[in-house]
Parts: sequence; C-alpha cells; structure tokens
Amino acid sequence: MTDADLDGMVKVGGWQGRPPKFPWDLLPFHVAFTLPRNAYNLIYWTVRWKYLFDYKKLPYGYAEKEYLTSPSLRPFGMDWNKFMQMPEEERKEHVAKELWKPANMADFKRALIQKHSMLLFVFCWASECIRFFKFQRGKHHTSGRKSIGSRGGNLFCSGLTLEKNEPV
Repeated sequence: MTDADLDGMVKVGGWQGRPPKFPWDLLPFHVAFTLPRNAYNLIYWTVRWKYLFDYKKLPYGYAEKEYLTSPSLRPFGMDWNKFMQMPEEERKEHVAKELWKPANMADFKRALIQKHSMLLFVFCWASECIRFFKFQRGKHHTSGRKSIGSRGGNLFCSGLTLEKNEPV
C-alpha cells in the first residue's frame, strides 16, 4: 500500500472550530470576570432566603415549594429538569405533599412501597436468587467456607417495612 492510497482512504483533520479570540474565549478570563458576579448572586440569594424565611418566618410561595420539592425527589432519579418537565398537575400534586418535610417523605415512600409491593417482591426475589446462584458457583472453587453475605439480605429489600411507626 502506497502513501497515495493511504491518503485517499484516511482524512486527517486538524482544528475544526474557530480559533479563540484573545482573551474573550479563554477560561481564566471568564473566571476572572464572571466569578464576582456569580459570587454576588449566590450571596444575595442566600441572604434573601435567610431573611424572608428564617428571620421574618414568611410562608413559602409556590416557586420556593417547587425548589424545595425537587431535591427530595432526587433519590427517585428525578433532577430539576425532569421535575420541571412533569405535567403541571402532577408537579402541583408533589408540591402539595410538602415532601421536603421528613414525616411527609416517609409517608410518600410508604405509599410507593404499598403501591408497588408486588413489583418490589419480584425484584427482591430475583436479586436473592442471583445472590444464591453466585454463592453456589463460588462455593466449589474455593477451599474455605463462604457465607452468603454479612449484610443479611439485599441492600434494597432488607430495610423496607410497611408498619406505620417503623422507618421505611
């Protein structure tokens, strides 16, 4: 294979974007000129929140309730963008439950467990079967005695209870 054949088959590209215009496109410039503004915004927001809701004890508005509800749904795989893309009725329903309060969040988790108890049962059964077969497979290849695990159960299924006074 000659160099001419290789040049016909392979295209070697260089810089594809526009070259940076000094100094506006450089990271140190952006950090130096946007850091004071971002720090000011953060300090303003924090002082405003503390003044309105900690000092004056005003009730939360709808936007503040949305802001507080979104992080409480993060363990369920829902970030701010997904929360804002939910239908308005469903979002209002979650906001009305006040899930940022620990007692309300425990009730919400308990309701989810009761609603999806069969699915949870199947998931736990399947994961325990997988753990058992992994134990059986590893038992024949080792000289020492193996135990199934020190946790005493599956990570997702061991702490779930449906009683009213026990933690979820």
